[in-house]
Order: sequence, then C-alpha cells, then structure tokens
Amino acid sequence: MIKAGGSDDGFYTDSQFYQNRDQARRLGIPRGFYYYAGGGNPVQEAQHFVSIVGPLQPGEVVAMDLEVDVPDPVTYALQFLKQSGQLFGVKPLLYTNMNRVLNYNWAPVAGSGYQLWEADYDGDPAAVPASGSWPGPAIKQYSDGGMLAGMNGNTVDLNVLEGAEPLELLGKSSSPPAPPPKASGSKTGQTRPQKASAKAGSKHSASAPAKKSAAPKDDLLQLGGEESSGGSAAKPLEFERPESVRSGRC
Repeated sequence: MIKAGGSDDGFYTDSQFYQNRDQARRLGIPRGFYYYAGGGNPVQEAQHFVSIVGPLQPGEVVAMDLEVDVPDPVTYALQFLKQSGQLFGVKPLLYTNMNRVLNYNWAPVAGSGYQLWEADYDGDPAAVPASGSWPGPAIKQYSDGGMLAGMNGNTVDLNVLEGAEPLELLGKSSSPPAPPPKASGSKTGQTRPQKASAKAGSKHSASAPAKKSAAPKDDLLQLGGEESSGGSAAKPLEFERPESVRSGRC
C-alpha cells in the first residue's frame, strides 16, 4: 500500500507518491493507495484523496488511514469512506488499530460493506485479531518493526492478507456492473482475499505470506466491487518512505 497524501498537517501529497505509483503500475505489482486522514472535514479530505490518486486501474485498492482521535470516529470514517468510494467507484478499506476497533460500535461502517485493515502488533501473522463489528480483518498489520533485505534497520510494517484470494479482489473492478434484466418483474439481485499487502509511507513497508482460511469470514461483506451512489505466499512490496511524512503509529 502506497501513501498518497494526507490532511494531518494541512492538505499535502506525499513527495514519493507518483514515483511509487507509476513504478508499481509499470512493474505490475499488486498495489493500493492510502490517505492519512487528519480529522477535519471528511468530505473535503476524501475529495483531496481522490484528486491525488486520479482514476484507478483495475485491481487497485484504496484505504482510509484513521490514526487521529476524533469525537465520533464512526460517523467521521463513514462520511469519508462514502465520499471517496463514490468518487473512486470502489469501496475503500478502513485502516486503524485494534484499540479503536474495539472501543466503538463500527456496525454502520462494517454493515455498509467497508472492510477492515487492522493494526495489531502481536508479531503473529497467523493469529486473527478481535475485530469488533467485523467478523475479521481483510488485512492484518502485525508488526511495525520488521526487517527486510535491502532496507536499513527494523523499520518495516508487516502485513498479511487474510483468506485465499488475491489482493486485487479488494480493489477496482475491471468491468462495470451488469445491467439489470429487462424481463418484467425480475430484479437484480465471498471469498476472502491470497497475497499480502504492504503499507508505504513514512516508514518502510512489506508483506508477509498470506494465510489460508478454511472458510470465508466475510460472508456478509462484499469484496471490492463498485460503490453505489447510496454508499453503502505473497511477494514483498518494497517502497522507500519519504522523510517528509508522518512517523506516528496506530
């Protein structure tokens, strides 16, 4: 996952974003983009996120990074997710830590189909963290102090993608939804993700091998797909994080 920008220190674009995005696209690396939300106006912040990233390519994932404290994080996150999802055409993930997940009722977010990227630094990629209103996270970040060849120090965020499907299924669909049938009276009416994701921003980031689960945990949540107007073992990804962005952690 590549940091696009944020609003925690005014509105800004990550200085390495376009280089990271374009290189990942050129090399065909599974990828996503996240935005460090600043706790201000969620609609304006979501619009800023979309303006940075631009149109998504098929399979690209987007995520809201919620680390700041706000009085009502559920409503704030839901407004951001709905606005950015409508503009991107895909449901974003919500990234936050387990403490925030368990201290609030996230049913409005989980019930609207927005999946969870959960930080729980237990160092165990196989352990499924408690996830409150969600049956489990789509992605677990299990360490913020990993090491990877070619990177200095233990400055790597380690993530694992739950389930047995590719990361791209959480992202932009390659084709538009099928039109409703024309027959009179007829109405239009998951698996979990295989490759792990990596978070690139102010620190190095990489992924761990994906876990395989016996059965999906997100039967009620849609993986990726198009956002309606109503809202509703992987290869490590290695990106250098610029010095100019955040050093805070969930």
